[in-house]
Amino acid sequence: MSSLRDVSIDRIRLTAGDESIGTVLELVRKSCAQHRVVAEHVSILELVCDELVSNIRRYAHGGESREFEFGIGFDGDTCVLHFTDSGPPFDFTEKAPPDTAAPLDKREIGGLGIFLVRKYADRVVYERRDDRNVVTIYKRVADSAHDSV
Repeated sequence: MSSLRDVSIDRIRLTAGDESIGTVLELVRKSCAQHRVVAEHVSILELVCDELVSNIRRYAHGGESREFEFGIGFDGDTCVLHFTDSGPPFDFTEKAPPDTAAPLDKREIGGLGIFLVRKYADRVVYERRDDRNVVTIYKRVADSAHDSV
């Protein structure tokens, strides 16, 4: 896998609001269509993006409408998702996964979305750079249509 600097990433700046999730998902669908990614992987990428954008809006900015950056690119058979926000430091890769075996009424609230992100991603990288959270998600999409060509 190449370094992120070697991957061409389409980036957009958005205000973290209700419409930002739709904008991100539209860019994901467009990029995946250009790279002929199969629907199963598109759905996983959409779930990951929906969760991370929702968390940026809800937690990084306390519900305030502030800017964040989203990017998507491809490195061979791997989709690279890139999220940057100016919220307080939060490295979700260090957070313990929820106890999914516990009865629902005994579980802590929250954490299931991040659990799913970590489950479906092949690699998650968190960095704190220039007072910003930088999250990069790598998802292999090797069984996409372009592999059989």
